[in-house]
Amino acid sequence: MSIGDMAKASHNAETGFEVELYVYDLSKGLARRITPMLLGKQLPGVWHTSIVVRGREYFFGSTGIDCCRAGKTILEEPDQVISLGRSELPYSVFLAYIDELAESSYKGSTYNLLRHNCNNFSQDVAMFLTGKSIPREILELPDEFLRTPLGNTLIPLFENLSVAVDKAPDHGSGSGRAPRDSSRPDHRSERTSTSPDRSDRQRPRAAYKRAEERTSESAEGGSDEESEDQPGTTRHPKRGSDTQPILYPRIDGVAALKELERHLERVITDRERSALTQLRDYLVKGHGAFALGQQQFDLFDKVLTHRDGSPAVRLMLLRVLQAVALVKDVVLFLHQDRKNHCIMSYVYRIAKLPSDEQDEVLKLLCNLCKHTSSCDWLLYASEWNEELSGLLCSNAKATIHAVVHGLLCGRRLAGELSAALVFNLSAREVFEDTATELTAAIIQYLEGEVEEEQAYRCFTALHRFLRCRYNDVSALIKTLGPHLQKFSGASQRVKKLVDEVGQKVSASVRRH
Repeated sequence: MSIGDMAKASHNAETGFEVELYVYDLSKGLARRITPMLLGKQLPGVWHTSIVVRGREYFFGSTGIDCCRAGKTILEEPDQVISLGRSELPYSVFLAYIDELAESSYKGSTYNLLRHNCNNFSQDVAMFLTGKSIPREILELPDEFLRTPLGNTLIPLFENLSVAVDKAPDHGSGSGRAPRDSSRPDHRSERTSTSPDRSDRQRPRAAYKRAEERTSESAEGGSDEESEDQPGTTRHPKRGSDTQPILYPRIDGVAALKELERHLERVITDRERSALTQLRDYLVKGHGAFALGQQQFDLFDKVLTHRDGSPAVRLMLLRVLQAVALVKDVVLFLHQDRKNHCIMSYVYRIAKLPSDEQDEVLKLLCNLCKHTSSCDWLLYASEWNEELSGLLCSNAKATIHAVVHGLLCGRRLAGELSAALVFNLSAREVFEDTATELTAAIIQYLEGEVEEEQAYRCFTALHRFLRCRYNDVSALIKTLGPHLQKFSGASQRVKKLVDEVGQKVSASVRRH
């Protein structure tokens, strides 16, 4: 298996998983039998639902969010199993999302049998993971129930059925929680190194940090003690002082958002105004991406694709997004852009944008590299249809297209920003064809007049790609040989990188 295939297999294992909805009738058929007599109409069941991912069952009740092995709650086997499709999200992002919900909108204290229950939880998680809703008849049952003459009278009965799920004994343990798989930790500790017998729920911020660290370490291919020249391995540099991403953080997101609202005041609806308010709250708080969603992306799509849209409005939105990109849990927001892929579709059209918009797009992409999860999001290979062109696209294609255009368009600022972006991206796991395409663009860029800082960023990227033993990268860099001489008088750090790149290319040639 080639290194490229290994990288793709690793990527698929991290991002791809099936999502199922387990449906239980808490009344065990009783509701169907007695409701015609008591209510004057038949209710099919008293539904309890849960989401199943990777053999784990996640559900919400009066004690909050919990999980166990699929089908191992007190309810045993579900009455129905409904496939919701496949999610392309990283598993660590899903776990972080669950922790966010557990500490906010789905605390145990927020539970309400009719208005905020397990089915609402299943709906929110299903929409986040796949964009698909759970069956409407499950969601609409409470309203249908309350419209009946005796509906309120029977509420205590159904509350007792619901509590039975939450308070079910753990196979005689007396814990009062749904049974767990003793061989695996629950969702709160699956990505931590805490002791298995620790029962307190992890804070979402800390849990998310550990999730990112685990994902980063997995992608980076081992510890620093491993030999970087070990055959057949793919290594990626850990983020030290010299590998921190290059960012453009000097942007006041709240001020930019206020200016955006001023520009849009007369043309947006109340729903769109509310979407901007939610976005402002997110920027002020610095977390809570789960509260954002399609309403923001619908507005972004309107601003970025409307033929008669104002360039000033697009620029202001891009600056807002640059600030949003720096927030730790931004990836939870980004993953909800599944309808039109409006942000990455806009990035893909970079060559057709005015130069000032191109520059703001490149700054946005650089800022999205601040966090491991959002940087990886830029490199997702799952394809989708780009609406305006009708072509198949992906986040990775759009990102690479932006880098290549910026490096080769001949504008000094665009080259500077793209050199920063390729520096950032090269610190992450990339497929071999991605590394090859970026290398080709870097080589062409280095053939021109390049300042020391940009040379350093580009040679750093080449050096990182060579550490991954991508054969095509070595062959391409060899063509740069005649142009390497001009960098011999550069700074010490550039000269060192040039020498190391030359040595690695020579070693690669000898091996083949």
